[in-house]
Amino acid sequence: MVPGPPGDRLDKRIRLLTFLGQLGCELGSLEVGEVMSRSVEAARRVTGAAAGGILALEEQGQASVVIPPGPGRPARESEAIRLVLGRGVAAWVAGRRRGAVVADVQVDPQWKDLRRRLAGIHSVLYFPLLRQDQLRGILALVHPQPDHFASFHLTLLTAAAPQMVLALENARLYRSAARAQERLQTILTNLTDALLVLDAAGTVVLTNPTLERLVGRPGSALQGQRFSEVIPLRYGARPSPIEGVLKGQYVSFEMDLWLVSRNGEEIPIRLGCGALPGEQGKLAGAVIVMRDIRYLREIEQLRDDMTDLLVHDLKSPLASIASTIQLLIQYPLRQMEQETIRDLLSIAERSSRRLTRMVESILDTERLEASQFPLEMATASLPRLVAEVVEELAPVAAEGGVETRVRIPAGLPQVRADREIVQRVVWNLLDNALKYTPQGGLIEVVAKELVLPGKEDPPDRPQELPAGRWIVVSVSDTGPGIPPEDQERIFDKFAQARLGRGRRRGTGLGLTFCRLAVESHGGRIWVKSQLGQGSTFSFLLPVA
Repeated sequence: MVPGPPGDRLDKRIRLLTFLGQLGCELGSLEVGEVMSRSVEAARRVTGAAAGGILALEEQGQASVVIPPGPGRPARESEAIRLVLGRGVAAWVAGRRRGAVVADVQVDPQWKDLRRRLAGIHSVLYFPLLRQDQLRGILALVHPQPDHFASFHLTLLTAAAPQMVLALENARLYRSAARAQERLQTILTNLTDALLVLDAAGTVVLTNPTLERLVGRPGSALQGQRFSEVIPLRYGARPSPIEGVLKGQYVSFEMDLWLVSRNGEEIPIRLGCGALPGEQGKLAGAVIVMRDIRYLREIEQLRDDMTDLLVHDLKSPLASIASTIQLLIQYPLRQMEQETIRDLLSIAERSSRRLTRMVESILDTERLEASQFPLEMATASLPRLVAEVVEELAPVAAEGGVETRVRIPAGLPQVRADREIVQRVVWNLLDNALKYTPQGGLIEVVAKELVLPGKEDPPDRPQELPAGRWIVVSVSDTGPGIPPEDQERIFDKFAQARLGRGRRRGTGLGLTFCRLAVESHGGRIWVKSQLGQGSTFSFLLPVA
């Protein structure tokens, strides 16, 4: 190109510098799409182009096209930009690392395949956006007049390309940082452990919602404060190990201690602390993770209680069996009456059955919870089934001075169920009633048919039961009753009512087994009780 006169070169130089200065002001956005749109608009204004667009290339190989809309701009110009960027221009620019000006695509032989689709478009200009010789995008401009773009336009935009690329990269970095911050915030928000980050001076610089809930104070009241003033920890007679980490005495540690919440509650926590390395080997601070271990303490207490319950329940029947065996060994059988021998063996048999039922309740509860218990379904007669259980528990009732009544109509329809499992449900409910009914009290077993929907629906029956014929069995006692807050909890594993301890303690699995067993048959179980007026446990089974 033959250089122009000095005045023309100076004018172009001024225009170039002016454009670069204006471009720097316009590309201050940190949004990727906004930077691309402003770059296109700046290039369009300085060249007088009708429309323009950018094909941006991401590091992952993804590509996106941005064509800023303009008032009164024909849709064909936007479509022309897409055609220009998509017809192999990317491959051409990638291979040559430079731009080009097409005077008239309607006569240029290299564009003959697109002439019809580019109707109304003549001039085209495109140039690469390079960063360290890597192609990061292509900017293209179009105009309806031939020879609209001059070589100076290409020179001008090529000089501005590094500034566009820098602004685009800054926006991408900001976007990556913002996304990383969002991910970090999501992790911190959903972290079940309490997180606390300190600087080298022990000042709180970062917290998460779990910590804020644990100490009962918002993050704004914690951050900027020294940790010892806002996170009251009790170490006992030991010095603060967190201070030791901040002084470089430890790299990390883990220990159990107590956190005092804002309302004065002492919360057992498991605390882990690690040093945060800084520049030149200096300490930048510490990161602390605290886990609320109240549930672990509850599990430990539950385990201890369960051990006590099992030992207590095992001790009584084992003692009966052992006593029977000792009596039979110590006294010759010829000196004992047959009735006495039968009574002793009967006691041993009942004790053995009690031990067997305890073990079965533990094992079968686990299998029912895991849906691994095979039910042997068959038709069963409830009157006969209940009578057998009442007969089996009659000695226990007589020993406690409790009267037992059974009111079941003879013509009651049969149920389809696992006979042994349902019998154990009735046994558990009767055994539970015998535990809490005082001497001289009464236990009643009632059964009747229930048709749903119907006029005789019991007001306390579960509302989610489907229509059909059911048998409802109720076991009522005259015990101390169950507090309202415990009437659902007692069906949980190892749960015990907090009022009215009975003569015997149980494993806390009997009612859990009953609920799982009844529900596995498609039925429901519930309790109705008032303090001082006894309790009624009822369950429903479908008619065969």
